[in-house]
Amino acid sequence: MSTDRQELEDQLEQARENLVRDVDALGQKLDVKSRAKAAASDERARRAAVVLAATAVGVVGLVLWRRSR
Repeated sequence: MSTDRQELEDQLEQARENLVRDVDALGQKLDVKSRAKAAASDERARRAAVVLAATAVGVVGLVLWRRSR
């Protein structure tokens, strides 16, 4: 009898943990403001990388051009 009760309590605890995880996941999906900020941050990072790469190419091109003169 004690084993059945323990198994039931273990199942209940597992169900609670699953419920908490699911509620947290839903909360994250519904948090549009945070998701929008994250997307904007990713876009800014991509733009910064492109600008940095373009600057590096420009500097290398300028150095090569000046050396050839």
